[in-house]
Amino acid sequence: MRKFTVFTVILTLVVVVVAAQVVANQYWPNLDLASITGTDSATNPLPNSLNLSANVLGADGQPVNPVETSGLGLDASTLPPTEFGDGLDVPSGASDINGLEVPGLDDSTNQSNSSPQAPISGTADDFESNTYKPAVLSIYLNQDQLKSAGFTNTTIDTEDFDGFLYRTIYLQDLEDLKIFKNVIKSVDSMIAKIYIIDVGPMNSPKTVYDTLKTRGSEGLDIEVNETGEFGDGSFYMNDSRRQNVAFLTVRFGSLIYGFSYPKEYHPQVKNLVKLLDMEF
Repeated sequence: MRKFTVFTVILTLVVVVVAAQVVANQYWPNLDLASITGTDSATNPLPNSLNLSANVLGADGQPVNPVETSGLGLDASTLPPTEFGDGLDVPSGASDINGLEVPGLDDSTNQSNSSPQAPISGTADDFESNTYKPAVLSIYLNQDQLKSAGFTNTTIDTEDFDGFLYRTIYLQDLEDLKIFKNVIKSVDSMIAKIYIIDVGPMNSPKTVYDTLKTRGSEGLDIEVNETGEFGDGSFYMNDSRRQNVAFLTVRFGSLIYGFSYPKEYHPQVKNLVKLLDMEF
C-alpha cells in the first residue's frame, strides 16, 4: 500500500513538470507586445481606462511619465485624466489670481455678454441727452410772487454779480456769502434789480446786515434811513445822484434782499416784500 502511494505522487509530479514545459515551449513564445499593451482589441478586450499597461506605455506603446503615488496610497487607475488640470484654469491673456484682473472678465467677455450701447443723441433741451442741464429753480424768488405783487407780464433773468451791491457797497471781502443778482424785465424795459445774499454758517446775518448799512452811509452823496418796517430789519439808501431810484435792503433770517427800482414801482415792491416775509 505504501509503494502504491509513493508511485502516485511521483507520477503526479512528472505530469506537472511535463505540462509546464509544454506551456513554456509552445504558448509563451506566441505572445507579442500588442497583446500586452492592449492595442489589439481582439486579444485584449479591456478598455484603455482600465488597462494599466496603456496608462504606463501610452497609446503608441511609448513610455510616459508615471504618476508619483508612492507614500500617498493612491491607485494610478483611479486618478482623474489630465484635462482636469490643477483646478486653476486661467484663460490665455488673463492675469493669475494675484493680479487685478479676474479670469473670464476681460474686455472681450464683457462685450460679448453685454447688450450694445446705443449712441446718446438729442438737443440741449432734451432731458435724455447727456448735454441736458436742468433749469435753476430759485427758492428765493419766483414768477408767482412777482405776479401776486403786481408785476404782470414780466420775466426773471440773472446777471453776474460784479462785487458791488447797488453799484455802491463792496461785498467781495465778506466771507461765506452766496450772492445772486436777478433782473426783472417787461417786454420793453427793465423794472427792478433784486439782490439775494445767502449768509453761510461761517458768518452772521446780523453782522452782514450792519456792515451793509455802515458801508452804505459812508458815501458823500448817500444817506441811510433805517425804518425796520420789513422783516428782521430794513433800511433805505438814498443817493442824491440817483434821486428817481429807491434802494431797499431787508433781512429775513439768514437771507438779505436788496431791491433797486424806479420809485414809481414802490407799491409793487412793498407787496413783494410782504409776500417774501410770509414765506420766511
